[in-house]
Amino acid sequence: MGKRDAVGGAPPRPLVSRRNHESATPCRLRPNSTLREHIRAQAENRPGVYRMYGPGDELLYVGKSVHMRTRLLSYFRASRGEKAWELINQAGRVSWEYIPNELAALIHEMKLIQKWHVTCPSKVVPVPMLDLQPSAVPGVEAF
Repeated sequence: MGKRDAVGGAPPRPLVSRRNHESATPCRLRPNSTLREHIRAQAENRPGVYRMYGPGDELLYVGKSVHMRTRLLSYFRASRGEKAWELINQAGRVSWEYIPNELAALIHEMKLIQKWHVTCPSKVVPVPMLDLQPSAVPGVEAF
């Protein structure tokens, strides 16, 4: 496919930022700065698919982006409590691969999600399946 890259190691330990502790805003925790520096140095702004791995190297998330470097670094700017903040704080490793274009990246992302059965970290509302019989819908006839 394309260039692959990854960084691993121990799970990230949150670090307290150097903010004024007297202010009304709470002190913000920073995710693994080594991971951020690796992404900043290695990732390029090209289309691709990325994976985030948690403790024990479990796959937490699969995503795609048209601008890989910008997307991955955006996780480090997320506010506490946001989905992106939760993900990057759990991630011990991020890997990515470049894909020729956005459509190919979307298809590859979908295949990876199906293959690894990655669950969406946000709250998913189940959609009930409807079993429509022709007699149940006015004006619809059986074929």
